[in-house]
Amino acid sequence: QSVLGLLAAAAKRPQPSNPQSSSSLRALLRTAATALVVESRDFSNQEDTDTFALVHLIVENRFHDPSFSVDAIAREAGLSRRALERRLRDSGATPGRMLRTRRVQKALELKREMPGLPASEVAPRSGFASPVTMRRAIAAETAEQETNQETRP
Repeated sequence: QSVLGLLAAAAKRPQPSNPQSSSSLRALLRTAATALVVESRDFSNQEDTDTFALVHLIVENRFHDPSFSVDAIAREAGLSRRALERRLRDSGATPGRMLRTRRVQKALELKREMPGLPASEVAPRSGFASPVTMRRAIAAETAEQETNQETRP
C-alpha cells in the first residue's frame, strides 16, 4: 500500500515547472515502480527478495558509468558473481540484463527528450561505452521484448 500511496501522491501533484523537479519526480516514480516489481516477483525466500531490491538500487545508482559491470554489482552487493546470479535465478532476472535494460531505458529517454542529440553523446550519458554498443543493446532489448510478448497467452 505504501508504494501505491506514493504513486497516487505523485499523480495528484501539479506538473513540475523546472527540469530538476521533473527529474526528481521521475526518480521517485522509478523507485516506486522498482518496489512494485520486487513485490510482484515470486521469490523462494526473503534473502532473494532483498538481493533483487539491492541489485535494482545498485544498478539505478551506477548504470551511468560505462565501466560498471556485473562483477562490480556483485562486489557492491557483497557477493561473488556466482552467488549473486544464483540468488536472482528464481526471479528470471540476471544482473547483466538488469544493467542493460536500465541503460537502454535511459538511452531511449534521452532520444525522446532530445531528438537531435547524436548517438555519440547519448551513449556515454546512458552508460554505454560506444554508440555501437548502445545500438546493439537497444536491438537486443527490443528483440527480447518482442519475443516475450509473442510467448504470452
